[in-house]
Amino acid sequence: MLAFPLDALGPICSALGKRHPRPEEQVQFTRVNWWTIRDDVARFEGLGVRVWLPPLGPGPGGLRSADE
Repeated sequence: MLAFPLDALGPICSALGKRHPRPEEQVQFTRVNWWTIRDDVARFEGLGVRVWLPPLGPGPGGLRSADE
């Protein structure tokens, strides 16, 4: 799960390589964008994105924070 700060959408879109109109107002999010953030959580947390990753391996459901 991700939460984007509204005041930082432009820099987040830039970090994702977005080229769509109005990047400061919206993120046109794709699976590849999820993989990019998932694979470099610290970079995107530095831009203000809150990241909760799914649990690793089998076990009860729930989410874990990227910093756990």
